[in-house]
Amino acid sequence: MKRKNLKSVVHNFCHSFQALDYMVSQYPLLIQMCSLYKEKGVSGIEVDFISGLINPNAANTKEIKQLVKDYIDFLPKLCMSQNVDQNMIRTLRVKVDVGFDSAIVYKSAKDERLLQIKTNYECVDDMGNIYAGSIEESEVIKKQNYENC
Repeated sequence: MKRKNLKSVVHNFCHSFQALDYMVSQYPLLIQMCSLYKEKGVSGIEVDFISGLINPNAANTKEIKQLVKDYIDFLPKLCMSQNVDQNMIRTLRVKVDVGFDSAIVYKSAKDERLLQIKTNYECVDDMGNIYAGSIEESEVIKKQNYENC
């Protein structure tokens, strides 16, 4: 098993969690965040993928719980694919913020919005090493998905 690959596993895991194009769940986080923002005004979510804890409490919807479960189930497969022992991971916390208030609506494509997504993550291994980072990207979502925002 390669400890040096853990940083890559964590980054890839978090990128998949936030992205629309590398999903492992039928409930894309961004689409769930649109519903959460419209219904409860929540634009950020924090997940502890070891304990399964989701914050804020308003984010504990059926769909987001399933999304988190799907990613908890995905983690061992990802670790194995990159020759990492999942048992090395002691904590894996992820915070995702979506910039709904600063969404860009294109004049030429009024049925799309560009949303900024920022994901911060921190993983601590069994030796106390901290693997932390952030991913920032933009996602274009179609009208049928952002109508909930």
